[in-house]
Amino acid sequence: PDHGTGLPDHAAALPVHAAPTLTQVESQVTILQDGRYQVRYRLTFVDDASRRSINTIGPFDRGHSQVEAILEHEGGESPVRLVPLGDDKYRAEFEIDTRPGGTYTLQVRYLVERYLDTTVIDGVPHRVVAWAPPQWSLPIEQQVVTLILPIELPAGLTQPEQVTQEIVDQTALFVEQAVVQSFDRWVYYPTPDEATGRNWLSIYVSRDSLAANEAMVVRGIYLPARYFSSTSTPEPSPFAPPSQVTPAV
Repeated sequence: PDHGTGLPDHAAALPVHAAPTLTQVESQVTILQDGRYQVRYRLTFVDDASRRSINTIGPFDRGHSQVEAILEHEGGESPVRLVPLGDDKYRAEFEIDTRPGGTYTLQVRYLVERYLDTTVIDGVPHRVVAWAPPQWSLPIEQQVVTLILPIELPAGLTQPEQVTQEIVDQTALFVEQAVVQSFDRWVYYPTPDEATGRNWLSIYVSRDSLAANEAMVVRGIYLPARYFSSTSTPEPSPFAPPSQVTPAV
């Protein structure tokens, strides 16, 4: 049965006259033990013109806060001013002028105060995970979503190939196989917390060659409620680049 996603109707737009190339969109979603989300959203594009802003980006998740943004470019990085437009959308104003042919990455971080939906599977309470990044009115060459779950792995598991299906099954995580098969890649891997040395079960999901306005929704993931408490999971280190995340064989 469809337990609902609570997802916003995502949409985003650039000026009509502009046609930059969206090479990769990465979303790292850390699900904390208290039910909140920490999101790091990265939009990488090759510009076709010189610009000082993105007219509209979002909407981001309802109830989000602590929004901050930077622009990564060949000269380093610079702050980005996010101007609220209403409906959880923003205008991103840069401190530099982009140049035609230049590669840039807009990174936005925010926190979401939202509890996950609940359901029961075989008499056991579960939390329902469903998340979607904003859609764009331009094609995207590759879109990646990584979910860092509040499920601790054994300390010795440090490489993606060590996180076998057997290990995943032992956590009692339930995933709908039809959802897994709908993506180009679906990989389980460990995310280390450098401060404590603990490892968190994570999921790397990607899809290539998205059409303009095409949605990418990661859903069908159910976490046993026992993994959630009033204690926050420490913020993990950034996820590994896609080149370091390989499917377990």
